[in-house]
Order: sequence, then C-alpha cells, then structure tokens
Amino acid sequence: MRGLKASAIILAGGTSRRIGKSKARLVIGGVSMLERVARAVGAVCDETIVAGRLESAEAWPQLDAKWVDDPPDIAGPVAGLIAGLRVASNDTCLVVACDMPFLNPELLEHLLETSVSHDAAVPRINSRAQSLHAAFSRSCHRRLKALVVSGSPSMQSILERLDVHWVDEATCRSIDPRGLSWFNVNTPDDLERAREVASWGLSAQGFACETGVRGR
Repeated sequence: MRGLKASAIILAGGTSRRIGKSKARLVIGGVSMLERVARAVGAVCDETIVAGRLESAEAWPQLDAKWVDDPPDIAGPVAGLIAGLRVASNDTCLVVACDMPFLNPELLEHLLETSVSHDAAVPRINSRAQSLHAAFSRSCHRRLKALVVSGSPSMQSILERLDVHWVDEATCRSIDPRGLSWFNVNTPDDLERAREVASWGLSAQGFACETGVRGR
C-alpha cells in the first residue's frame, strides 16, 4: 500500500477513567494500541502526528512521529484535532483515536481520497458519525479554532458547519466486512474482546489477516 501525501493525526489525550490506565499502552496481540494505530496509518500516510498531553516522544522512541500537546484551553477530542491540523505538513489529514486497534488501511485510504474537494470525509455507521475515524482538510483549522472560541462545540456540531462527504455504511463494509475499523476500546470488556479478536490470527500490524488488507 502506498504512502499518500497525507498526515495522520492520532488522538492520544483521553483519560481512560473506566480502564484506569493509558489506552495507548494497552497491549493487544503483543503490540501496544498506539503502535498498532501508528502502523496502520503509516501504511497510507507519509507523516504521523500524535496529539495529547498524556504522552511524549521520549516515552515512545520506537515511533517515528511528530508529537504535539493539546491546547490547554480546549477539552476533548476537538483539542487534539486542532493541535494536529495546526502542525500538519499536508493538506489532507486522517484523524483517528488511539483506542481503535483494528484500523483498515484500505478504508483509511478511501477516506483520504474521497475527502478531496471537501472539508472532511466521515463514515456514518448505524446513523452515527464516526468523527474520530475520518479525514479532514488542514484548512479547517482556523474555522475550528474560531468555533471553539465562540462556545466549545462538540464534534457533531462542528461537522454540521463543515462541507462533509459522508461515507455510508455499505461502502465501509464493502472494504471492511467485519466492521472492525470502528471498534474502539472504552471498557475492560472491550479490551477483553479486542484481545479475543487479535487471537483469531491478526498480524502484529493489527490489520493484515483479519481485514484481508495486504501491502500493495
């Protein structure tokens, strides 16, 4: 799979109260979640950015990534999105959460390609926007910052103000039939399930066997 002229922003600033430890360091299939996510996005992007206050480059010497702190005056995933877009080197950016261990590079590539000429490309699964598994234009940065200053909007309200190309569930499942791309780890039960899925034969990259994606 080729690396596109795109930046990947991994959101790693969550507190993970229900699990009680950093999600980024949870090990699934012998690999930390952050590394799994970085490998998946690295298959389609030529730059990786990790956004969040809880981790640092020194703590992850094995990752080839640019690290950026969330703005101190903004809370939630919007903070990481703004921070990542601000420092991105490319006009097109993937945005994914660090707690999504089974990202599918082929689907990520589809999001990047369909976001061209739009502010964003966002999957809609079960009628819900997957805003933390999406592609955004770097040009959104200033508008997002202005929206936050005017009232700290949610990701949903932000999407309502952008030109979004919606990727329907049928399209997503044509690429990822099992729907593992949008599986995320929020609870101890989710973590147990993720480890079970990994035991089915997923590669250390977290995508090759189960989703059928191969390097190309």
